[in-house]
Amino acid sequence: MNESIVALAAAGGAAVVQAAGTDAWTATRERIRQVFSRHHDRGHQAALLLDRMESELTADPSSAAQDLLRNQWRGVWHGYLESWLQQLPHTEREVLVDELRSASAPSEAAHRTVDVQVGRDVTVRAESGSVASASLRVEGGIHLSAPFTGPPQPGR
Repeated sequence: MNESIVALAAAGGAAVVQAAGTDAWTATRERIRQVFSRHHDRGHQAALLLDRMESELTADPSSAAQDLLRNQWRGVWHGYLESWLQQLPHTEREVLVDELRSASAPSEAAHRTVDVQVGRDVTVRAESGSVASASLRVEGGIHLSAPFTGPPQPGR
């Protein structure tokens, strides 16, 4: 078996699974489906796999279950991509891998700026291990509080 195909399949499978569950997942899923659709008739089958993976990953949010499921899905996508890549001519393989890497990368939409004018309180909150941030222009007072309370720190 060609070692480069195995490596490409492993990298592609890891990229697809890593993208699952991110804020940009819907757009990423569609880009991945489009990549598969451009290469023969794999788009529908890939969309079904993507949906099944998303369903399983969101069913049990515990970290132990997530780790196990993500490892299993990396194997599923590795096998799927490996069998497919073996059937493609070399030049088509390279194009497919480049397209899949690009489709799995976070989209710029996930990092866009949104301007909002607010006349009252604003709360920015991150949950479930995510990160939230805000850039503010304040006319008036501002109050910041730490998300976790703990014992007083010396020098604060």
